[in-house]
Amino acid sequence: MKLCQNCVMPVKEKETLCKECKTFKKVCIDWDKREKELKELFGKFGKIGPKYDCSVLIHTDNADLEEESLYTLYYLTRVLGLRVLAIVRVSDVDNEENQKNMMNAVNMSGVDYEIVNFDDNVSKLRYAMFKTMRMTCFCQSIMALRSLKITIENKIPILIVPYRNYMFNKELIFTVHNQKYQKRMLKKFYRGVNNLFYSGLRRCFDKEVANQITKNIIGSLNEYIGEKETFYPIVTSTDYYFKKLPQEQQLEILKTYYNFEPTENDPCRIKPVAGYIADKLGSKLFLKVYSTIVRKGAKSREECLRKIVRFKNPNEYIIQDYLKTVGITEKEFHNLLEQNNFFVKAKLLWTMIKLYKSLSWALGFEIKFLKKNN
Repeated sequence: MKLCQNCVMPVKEKETLCKECKTFKKVCIDWDKREKELKELFGKFGKIGPKYDCSVLIHTDNADLEEESLYTLYYLTRVLGLRVLAIVRVSDVDNEENQKNMMNAVNMSGVDYEIVNFDDNVSKLRYAMFKTMRMTCFCQSIMALRSLKITIENKIPILIVPYRNYMFNKELIFTVHNQKYQKRMLKKFYRGVNNLFYSGLRRCFDKEVANQITKNIIGSLNEYIGEKETFYPIVTSTDYYFKKLPQEQQLEILKTYYNFEPTENDPCRIKPVAGYIADKLGSKLFLKVYSTIVRKGAKSREECLRKIVRFKNPNEYIIQDYLKTVGITEKEFHNLLEQNNFFVKAKLLWTMIKLYKSLSWALGFEIKFLKKNN
């Protein structure tokens, strides 16, 4: 398979560049202006919180999110001096080294934190979602809901979420909506996630068990928005407001302040399997994402190629670890992947599009595309 000489997308034999690279133009962003906007946002809303100025989601979905989450924690506490509540994911699929890095950062920063545990209910959900949709990654949906719930309960005015602008093919701008609109979209997102999880579980468990597992994972809608509840936090991302540091500089800060130790392993042990399954199903999602990352200069082409090779040819222990985590046999795993029909792929794609859209709405973002500079 011939690849674009600039990114990692497949091209025809006679081509040297993919369509996206031919038309891609970098957008100039006024980072000083955006950082000023961030400080104004905290100046206006942060201090109204009774105990915290903001909450921040510490995510270990992959190495980039882990480093950026911890750098965001550093920026909020050390640079801006804010009162922060950290919301930390603890999952059975996280590598121990990365969990150690995460807890070191939280403890050494001196902030309060709340743990979101991924327990046996999530294990059952993984089993059901893979069997019915070949879906492995849904942690962001769970963490989005749980972090909103914690932020609302604590009356924290601002929630900071991981957001990586360099993963999108076009620059995005975010508009914070009024509370009425946000609450309506939160209901829509909750119901979308609830229906998705329940429909997958219902095919593997009886009705009562499926309903109980779903409620144990994401709770009831009334826990998020009661009839008399009027509070809703502003949700944003610091990554949108300040320029991404070179990786070496960011790592040096994390090592200095949090004893951060980079590892070769993916923070989440499921992530490599997700890439492998996507490749087997014929999806180009990961190729598109890594190609965008290369175009925007966030990572080198060689580094992204190495990651893609790992997805296409994962070590056997990675697959075996996933099978043990999900609770299926190797034969069942490969049989399900061989059932590679149009309906499975279409359902998975449609599900991801719906979740992505409703997730952005629930977090109060209106996604618009900036015009490219000539």
